[in-house]
Amino acid sequence: GAESGGGGLCTGGFAGWASTGGDPSAASRSQRWSAAFMARRERIVPLSPRQLLPIHLASQLDPTTVRTMLRDGSWIKARSGAYVSRMDLDDAAQRLAAERYARPTTFDHERARALAGISAVVARARVRGVPEMLVHQSAALVHGLDVWSVPAKTHVGRRGFPGRGTAPDLAVHTAAVHEDEIVTVNGARVTDVVRTALDIARFNPVRDGVVVLDRALRAGIPRATLDAAVRGLGSAPGSRRARVALEHADDGAESPWESWTRVRALAFGLPRPTTQLEIVTDIGVFYVDLAWPELRLVVEYDGQVKYGDLAGGDPSRIVAAEKDREDAIRAQGWTFVRMTARQLSTPDLFEGRLRRALAGRRTGPMAPRPELLLRR
Repeated sequence: GAESGGGGLCTGGFAGWASTGGDPSAASRSQRWSAAFMARRERIVPLSPRQLLPIHLASQLDPTTVRTMLRDGSWIKARSGAYVSRMDLDDAAQRLAAERYARPTTFDHERARALAGISAVVARARVRGVPEMLVHQSAALVHGLDVWSVPAKTHVGRRGFPGRGTAPDLAVHTAAVHEDEIVTVNGARVTDVVRTALDIARFNPVRDGVVVLDRALRAGIPRATLDAAVRGLGSAPGSRRARVALEHADDGAESPWESWTRVRALAFGLPRPTTQLEIVTDIGVFYVDLAWPELRLVVEYDGQVKYGDLAGGDPSRIVAAEKDREDAIRAQGWTFVRMTARQLSTPDLFEGRLRRALAGRRTGPMAPRPELLLRR
């Protein structure tokens, strides 16, 4: 699933929390985090398309060169007959981590490997003169959209039945794509953002659809545009699931884990929350992930990034500031609930915490939506 640390980005609090400890790289991350916090009241955060990686094709190289580069570890296989340099792969992971204001984790390295596979598919197609069209999660990665799961295969769209001999690292989709739904991003032909988001929402769990649609909305795609695209699906396969995902999408989510927290709360039976609600306290103004003003309830995803990289070597400073922030919000009459990745992944823990938080409150009739948690 999505990197658990991602949800920690700018979860309220003071812009200057991160202590740099004299580390220039930490200072840079802290400054970017502070800038992101100050801008969080702006709902629109444009997408940052990802660069494809340079690929070395065996068909264009001397076999001895390929063997040598693989043997000494300079190159890594991106797919059969295509290689990427370890340095370029590490650089890609660094860039992906920088989007979260953090150091690379396993999640970033997985995404870098997926981008290497995508780049290899594009490079080989370019040499053959028959460009591939990237779709679904592979198109999302190139666009800079959030995805819950890193694709194990490169998703491509082709007309007609894929036939025999399809490479095992490809997931081939044959649904019709109109020319006006195809764009070129950093040299790759991909379905546009709207088509990409709806394809993911149609053929994956609701959670995955909400994650990508949240990011599309936050990138400035009008909800009316997405509504029209969903209506245009008619009764096509997956159309109902796409409608459900869009119904619950919100431009206030700042990470996939915040999106998942909201989906879990809705599935539990809570009404739609207000995202990024401004709460004025005695020590400042704070913005919270999810709020139900009628219940005086705040729920936030507690990611680990702010306690690690963003702490600049002093996590105790972040812990103390988070406590001050939480205490200040509680002093205004709010119940404050933090959810970790483990609690979100364990239904009993998640629901138990919400039940305790709501004990004794007049919540009105609850409307559980277990269908939001279905895997398929």
